[in-house]
Amino acid sequence: MATQEEINKTIHSNENIQNILINHIKNRKITYYLVNQFILLFAQLGGSWAFNLNIASSDFDYFGVFSANYSIFGTVVPPPKTIESNNPDCVAYEIKFFIELLLKRNPKLLEPLWATHYCWFNESFENLKNLKEFLLGRNAAHQYLGFAKSSIKSNIKQKNKNNSNNSNNSNVNENLLEIVAKIDPKNHYKILRMLLEAKRISLNQPPRVWFEGEERDLIIQVRQQKIPNVAQQIIDLLEQVTNLMNNMPHDNDDITFLKLNEWLINYRKKEIQENLLCEPIPFDKATQIVFQNQSPLYLNLFDQIQQLLNNNNNNNNNNNNNNN
Repeated sequence: MATQEEINKTIHSNENIQNILINHIKNRKITYYLVNQFILLFAQLGGSWAFNLNIASSDFDYFGVFSANYSIFGTVVPPPKTIESNNPDCVAYEIKFFIELLLKRNPKLLEPLWATHYCWFNESFENLKNLKEFLLGRNAAHQYLGFAKSSIKSNIKQKNKNNSNNSNNSNVNENLLEIVAKIDPKNHYKILRMLLEAKRISLNQPPRVWFEGEERDLIIQVRQQKIPNVAQQIIDLLEQVTNLMNNMPHDNDDITFLKLNEWLINYRKKEIQENLLCEPIPFDKATQIVFQNQSPLYLNLFDQIQQLLNNNNNNNNNNNNNNN
């Protein structure tokens, strides 16, 4: 059985996840006919694996960023903003939409810029990662805090239907503590992670993304319901982050927009100049890469790649027959 370190080295240093996302994108029934015209920029094993918070029961999710080939933009039907599929769960964002969400400081889209484990990215995406510091600041902290609050509020709406007349502040705080305490432990650990990241950003530090040491131990123990008074810790963190964030200067969004927009324009120009096309790694090369490592996780990824590729070929053949 491969060790965690061996699995990490295997996935991070090779192109398995890249191929899964490539074939995931090509396997979707997209409405425009240039179905194979795309460039994969970033691929990642997502979910709890991306944060080093996976446990024995953690499943595999995949996240990617792709660019629709420049020739697609000359067609009537624009490329999709996202492509999603199940078994395995995959989601990929077209680069323009990805940039739009980055400008809104969406945590799910920010975190890949700091990803160092279980991921693959090309040179163009690496250049985008070099701009990540422009996305830090008050807006990013606000978004992390907002995601944590929204998870709590979704529970509050259900539990406070019959208690909407509470006006005393202490009662409201008591209700919040009680509600947070009753939230599913899975949500506890997710809320805690978001708040820890919000606190780091509020202190002018980048998001950790990959958790290690005491913070990882704390979150894992919360996930496994081994920590008492989690609700109080969450409420204390909410207060701390709110106070820190309120003292942060406002972001210079104009500079951030110009930097990311410039990157996107230059990327599109490069794509046109080089006539870039993304092709899946040849079967014999993929086979060689996989069986050099012999990781059980890696072999499972290869099976997923080949199944997605086979499905894609069948779909393309059926579409061609229907068009004829």
